[in-house]
Amino acid sequence: MSMNGILTIILILACMLSVFWEASNGIIRQFSGTQIDILPVIMVYSGLFAGRRTVCLTALSGGLLFDSMSANPLGVNVLSLFLVGWVVSMGKDTLLKEDVFTQCFLGFLAGLANPIISLLILMSAGNIPLLGWESLWQLFIMAVASAAATPLLFLVFDKMRKVFCYQTTTQSSFRSDREIIRKRM
Repeated sequence: MSMNGILTIILILACMLSVFWEASNGIIRQFSGTQIDILPVIMVYSGLFAGRRTVCLTALSGGLLFDSMSANPLGVNVLSLFLVGWVVSMGKDTLLKEDVFTQCFLGFLAGLANPIISLLILMSAGNIPLLGWESLWQLFIMAVASAAATPLLFLVFDKMRKVFCYQTTTQSSFRSDREIIRKRM
């Protein structure tokens, strides 16, 4: 199996664990007043380190799993997660992937953009979600939690990628202590 195939499996399993954790853990929801969502962080990682096929599969599996556990119509979060991952993947060559500040900033933006895009999709479909001043607080908490979780999840995913995926070698076949003598004949 190729490196992208293993990374795709790791990210889809992370989506499953994330949705299960969000559905079963109510302590953080009672404390903060909002549900913390880790799926945008997974989409940021897949957008930065995986191919576009992995971004599509991760958004599809994570969005469908999240929608099946929530009151949203099926498929609403698929499009919002896909847009987050796709935008990040378009700029992955210019972004500093290993910089913690960049990771936190991307996590903040993804944690903010995902619910806003989902709300826009719901409202354009004719649904009227409950919105108020408390919704701004919930958006802020979700964005800050995503920003805080991004470097931690990047560390976990990097360790898993190093364990399960092969690493390309950059070592030359020539030793550095070897001298090549060239003579004219």
